[in-house]
Amino acid sequence: MSHRIILRTAISLTVFFLLVALAFAWSAKVHDASLTTKPNAAISAPGGTPASGREGAVAPSAVGIETFEKRCVRCHDTEDVVGWVSKQPGDRCSALYGFLQKHGKAPETENYGIAQLFAPGCSAVSQAPQ
Repeated sequence: MSHRIILRTAISLTVFFLLVALAFAWSAKVHDASLTTKPNAAISAPGGTPASGREGAVAPSAVGIETFEKRCVRCHDTEDVVGWVSKQPGDRCSALYGFLQKHGKAPETENYGIAQLFAPGCSAVSQAPQ
C-alpha cells in the first residue's frame, strides 16, 4: 500500500513542477514582449527636434531611444531612470552621462544619446564625447 502513496506523490510533484516551469516560461515571454511593445512617454516625448536644425539630421532623442532600447530596457524601466535623473543635484545631463560611462560598456556617443534623452537641455559643447 505504501508504494502507491509514494508513486502518487512522485507523480503529483512531477506534474506540479512541470506546471510551475511552464507558468514561469509563459510569464517571462509575456513580460519580455511587454518591454518591447509598451509605449512609454519618457522615451518618446523629449527632444524631438533635429540636432542641427537641418532636414534629415538625426534627433538626439532618436539615438537615445535606439540605444536605450538596445542596451538598457532589459534591466531598467524608463520611469526609474527618469526618477533617478530628477533626484540628481546640479547638471543632470553630466550626472547621467558620468554614471553611464562607469555603468556599462556602451560607447561614449551612445551614453551621450541616452543622457540627452533623459536630461533635456544637454549642451553638445559641454557634454559631447571627445
